[in-house]
Amino acid sequence: MTPLWLLHGFLGAPASWARVVESLQARAGVRAPWLFGHGRPPRAVPESFWQAVDALAAELTEPAFVAGYSLGGRLALGIACRHPRRVRGVIAIGAHLGLDSDLERGERIAWETALATKLERAGLPSFVDAWEKLPLFASQAALPAAQRSTQRAVRLSHDAAALARVLTALGTGRMPALEPERAGVPVLLVTGEHDEKLSAVARARPRLRHRIVPDAGHNPLLEAPHALGRLIDEQLRDWSATRTQENHA
Repeated sequence: MTPLWLLHGFLGAPASWARVVESLQARAGVRAPWLFGHGRPPRAVPESFWQAVDALAAELTEPAFVAGYSLGGRLALGIACRHPRRVRGVIAIGAHLGLDSDLERGERIAWETALATKLERAGLPSFVDAWEKLPLFASQAALPAAQRSTQRAVRLSHDAAALARVLTALGTGRMPALEPERAGVPVLLVTGEHDEKLSAVARARPRLRHRIVPDAGHNPLLEAPHALGRLIDEQLRDWSATRTQENHA
């Protein structure tokens, strides 16, 4: 059985995948590691996006399926581009593929640098307060209070200085513009129904398959975990069946 790696997002944790995993039919071989700058003590943050990609790829001791959300999705796409032989397929959820223009990249780097500075100066609780008010997460306001409280606790469980390094080293502004279409690896882009920004990013890449999770915003892991789990199951079955047919051809 091909292993499945699950990469969480910024301010997340391996446990962010727990309710998704509940909906997976095949749970053997599932691994959800801590990403760089997260956990206690925090995992060391590489100096660049590609160094982070290389470090994760080195841990794939056998070819695997890799699903990642947001930061984790961007890193998963990076593995597909740089180490295509290490992956059987990538599912990138709510993940950007990189900015094309120097102007956009410069603006994004300035924004992420300002966020990192605020995080270090004002502290994690203040940063999380502002983070949760970003328009990207507006749909999460409709979630039950207990669920939002659990999510907030995860966000507050990290080290502020380590997270600041994540923003300045691994943010969207610092990553290259990725072209997984050229990697020869099956890639699925997944976005929540209400995540208009990243749905538009996915639609702009017609050579990549795109699926939408109904009734979810930017974070389907939190907002529609069971629907996301079923979608992942379906895609992995399709890829596994296709590979079996190719091996017997």
